[in-house]
Amino acid sequence: MSEQDKDQFFKLVCPCCQTVIWVDAAGRSIAKTEKGEKKKSSLDDLLDKEKKRREEFGRKFEVTAEFTKKKHELAEEIFQKALSTAGEDEGEGEKDGDR
Repeated sequence: MSEQDKDQFFKLVCPCCQTVIWVDAAGRSIAKTEKGEKKKSSLDDLLDKEKKRREEFGRKFEVTAEFTKKKHELAEEIFQKALSTAGEDEGEGEKDGDR
């Protein structure tokens, strides 16, 4: 772009992706875009990310399994309590029926 053209355009830089956007001041339209450079990651960085991701999945699985186990134990406890209460009620009914 020439110096005269630059006076007619606004230069905007995206803070997230570093893309440069040239906006025409008169027409209020995008005249040109220039992609920002991405940070290149090494193979070691990618392997570290994958290892952390797998560890996180493992941790989440263990938490879910423990939660499910506790849920089943609580359900069994409630069932046994209801069963014993029902047994007591049934025993009282037989005593009343014998009289």
